[in-house]
This record gives sequence, C-alpha cells and structure tokens, in this order.
Amino acid sequence: MSLTQELKTKGSWTRTFFERRFPVLSAAKADLRRRVEGSDTIGPVGTADYPWGAVGMAVDYRIRLNFPAAASLPSRWSQWVADPSIPFMVVRDASLPPPLAAESGASFQVGIYESCPWRRSAGAFFGALADLLTRTEPHRLGVGARDEELLCRFCYVLALYEQFRRTTSAWASSPLIDLGAGGGVDDLLGLCPELAVRDIAALNAAFVSSQAHLLTQEVVLNPHFGGAAPIGGDGDLIVERCYIDIKATTEPKKPSPSQWPWELLGYVLLDIDGRYQINSVGLYLARQASLVRWDLGEFVSLLAGPGRDVDLAAAKDELHAKLARLARAARAAGERQRRQAARLKELRAGQGVAQSWPTPPPPQPPPCF
Repeated sequence: MSLTQELKTKGSWTRTFFERRFPVLSAAKADLRRRVEGSDTIGPVGTADYPWGAVGMAVDYRIRLNFPAAASLPSRWSQWVADPSIPFMVVRDASLPPPLAAESGASFQVGIYESCPWRRSAGAFFGALADLLTRTEPHRLGVGARDEELLCRFCYVLALYEQFRRTTSAWASSPLIDLGAGGGVDDLLGLCPELAVRDIAALNAAFVSSQAHLLTQEVVLNPHFGGAAPIGGDGDLIVERCYIDIKATTEPKKPSPSQWPWELLGYVLLDIDGRYQINSVGLYLARQASLVRWDLGEFVSLLAGPGRDVDLAAAKDELHAKLARLARAARAAGERQRRQAARLKELRAGQGVAQSWPTPPPPQPPPCF
C-alpha cells in the first residue's frame, strides 16, 4: 500500500503512528506559508476541465529528464527499440535505472488489458521514448522547440499511465480508455491538449532557469522507499541527500495532500536500509519556481511541537518493527490461503466434484472500448 494513501486513511496504523509521534502538522504548514508569501504563479487561468493532475505528474517527469542521471533511462527500453511489437512489461534489473512509476500502469497483463490499444501500444511507446531521449539528450539543456513539444507529450502520456496505476477513478475516466482500436504512439501523444503542452514546457523552463544549480549535484531519480515492506512508495528525486517532492499547485500555501509534512518525513523513515542518507527535505513548487527546504532536524522539531525532543532513530526503529510484523502477518495469511485452497481442491476431487470451481476475481478496471 502506498504511504500517501495510508496517511490519508483515518485510523490506519501508519497515520496513528504519525499522529502520536509528530502531531503538529500546522507548524510546518505555517512555515511554508510564510516562505512562499507573495510568490507569483505560472499557469493557465480560468480553464474549465483542465487536466491539472495529469499535467502535474507530467511536469515531474519532464523536470527529471533535465538531470544527467536520466541519460541512462533509454537502456531500460532497448528491447522495444529493436522490436516495438513485444508486449510491454516492467524490467527488473539492478544494472538498469529504477523503473518509472508509469511503467507499472503500462504493463497490465490481466484478461481484458491484453486487447486494450493503450496496452498493445506500450512497447512501441517506450521504444519511441527511448529513441527520442537518445537523440535529443534533454539533460544537455539544448532541446529545440519541436522536440520540446514531443518531450512534453511523452511526459503527459507517462502521467496517464501512472494515474492508471495509482487511482481506480482513472479506470473509468482516463483518456487512455478512449483510444481507438487502431491507436498507436501518435494517437497516444495526441491525447495531450495543446494548452497542456505549453504549460508543461513553461514550467520546465522555469525550473531550469531557477534551479540550474541542482542539475550539477549528485542526484537519485525515482527513489523507491520501503523495500519489501507492505507500505512504501516511489519518490521524485533526492539531490545531495535532500529528498525533494515536486508539487505543481496553484495554491502554494496549501499543497496537496494536506498530510504533505508527514509524507516528506515518511519517506525519510521508510529509507529502510539507510541507503539514501537523507539529511534534509524540501518541496519544489513548480508553478512558483520555488524550492523550499528544511534541515531534517528542523523539520522534525516543527512536527513534534515545542518542548518535545524526538529520537528520530527510535521512531524509525519503531516503524520498521511494525512493518516487519505486518509483512510477516501478510505472508502467514497468504500461506494459510494457499493451504486452504489446496485442501479444498483435494476435497472436491475426492467427492467427484469439478476440481476448479470458479473463484470470484479481484476488482478490475472496466473493459476497454
């Protein structure tokens, strides 16, 4: 389960943990409001039915392509460059860059998904993206206008794939569902509205202009938090040991979700093996071209409240111990279900009953039309 969803869910163990250990969300929110006071906002005004969520995710992707570390991304999709007809799947290989969150959404292989146009075109899409990144080298910051438009369109489709993975509402409302039977890469790219193309490009240009110093620093793109724990998530980026979450909000004083301070700290605590050695956290507010950073000790003090000393190492140990118990319980439950299924199969066979009675499938997205 994602950390974000756990923190949104009242009564969840994770949220209860943060409410007990770090109860003062208001202090971090007040500090953010103070620091963004008077910021100008970039973006369309008075637009009806604008895809704010997809554009926000697309901006995340486009910004990350500016970093030299993104130059190795095409290696993830080399087989689809050679043969776009190969069904797409997420490649798990420690020698390659970490997978994008969008890849999970593009790789559904259950039943009806095999025949969906957006599913059949995923291999060709990622192969074409690899070709574009290899040719344009966006991390060199010299992309022409036409190629910038293409990059923005590709990032928008990556966002649609990621939404399909993250939210059940996308199963019925995603533009991917409306892709025609013969839809291919060009049709996927055509799903990005012209206004969104200009918006993504403008926000990316603002990032490069205002945060150029970050591009020369050590970076981890798409960090994964939680390891094999039952709760985790994919982050945006870590620059010089600072975890940065990108928010494309028009209301910088109250970014979404409202639990964002817990989310920032949660990723720090979910660095299970300490590989990232995070010592600060921050929000990059893309529509205000503003990076707000906190030293980790300062941020923890804000959330803990005045007069409270917090042992962050002890809090991390407590969280990890609970997650380990949850993981063991989940494995035990899965093993019990497997034994029960095997026993039921034996009983049915002994009674001369069909060995495989239909089992209700888990909830799935609607068919593609």
